[in-house]
Amino acid sequence: MEFRLLGAVSVATEAGDLTLGPAKRRSLLAALLLRPNRPVSVDQLTATLWDDEPPPRARSVIQGHVSRLRVLLAPTDAEMFGVELVNQGTAYILRMPETLLDAHRFEELVTLARSQRAPADAVSGGAVAVAGPRADRRVPKSPAAGRRARAGGTAAGLRGVTGRGLRPAG
Repeated sequence: MEFRLLGAVSVATEAGDLTLGPAKRRSLLAALLLRPNRPVSVDQLTATLWDDEPPPRARSVIQGHVSRLRVLLAPTDAEMFGVELVNQGTAYILRMPETLLDAHRFEELVTLARSQRAPADAVSGGAVAVAGPRADRRVPKSPAAGRRARAGGTAAGLRGVTGRGLRPAG
């Protein structure tokens, strides 16, 4: 499972990307993903979702979107990944390992790159982090191979760096 904030907001699962629905629901998910494991008040969500005057039933609209997100996450074994959307008083918390969030992994890689002495050190040390939770993937040799790998998965991970870039594990 992977939550994506970099690019279009999406949730990738073993079965494919979830259909999140309307823009307000995706925006609500993005607001929760920007503050993982921390309460986000209904007032904050309201201000985020509506620039001007929120509708009179904004709280109900938010509750509906949260309910629908819970329904979407349930069949994906979200709990097995440690993902849970809970309410706490007048706030919602998206509990999750931050490693499931692409933006978090990106920040880790930037920090790692800054601490490395040579560019190749950052690439070899961070190759698995780029691959994310499914770090058992090989680097595809072509777009078609990449599609096949995503469809069926592979068993080996990234292992090294050559003068020309990453090479698949052998």
